[in-house]
Amino acid sequence: MNSYGFFSSLVALMLVLILAMAGCYVPHAYYVKPEDVALARGSDPPYSVPAVRVKDAAAVRVRTSTLQLETVRPDGDRLWVRSRAYSKTLADANGLTWFGTVASIAGGLMIVLGYAAGYDGLKLPGIFLAPMSEPFMITGTVLWVRGAKTHPQEVDDVPVPVRVSLSGPGITF
Repeated sequence: MNSYGFFSSLVALMLVLILAMAGCYVPHAYYVKPEDVALARGSDPPYSVPAVRVKDAAAVRVRTSTLQLETVRPDGDRLWVRSRAYSKTLADANGLTWFGTVASIAGGLMIVLGYAAGYDGLKLPGIFLAPMSEPFMITGTVLWVRGAKTHPQEVDDVPVPVRVSLSGPGITF
């Protein structure tokens, strides 16, 4: 296999890994009132409901679209439910880390193969590629930690639905 075929295969592998790892979701558990879970079951647009984060007992608002209603279980006068939301930060971290990893391995292989073959045309690019990929991996790792600490399912200002009863004499809806 010539070096062009090797590098095109390496790039294809890198793209597959990045695409496979790009879907990153952050799960968290919350305590929610039973009436809010009932609201979440019937809400079509994404509303938010008051909740208490299990991990640190913080009062927050959670988007109903992120609640995994099949995980609901009773816990006293409230319900425990898991929430799962996509994190763009984790997806970016994955992409950067995998890109840096593949580039670093490719650079290392270029150096080893260049020395083994006695060919500077392969060794010199590897000497530059291997260390230049480190910032990608370091940035990806920092973003990964930052993304894992975020709560993308929590919101500040998503409207809560108002239930109005329009029944009465002469009113039909």
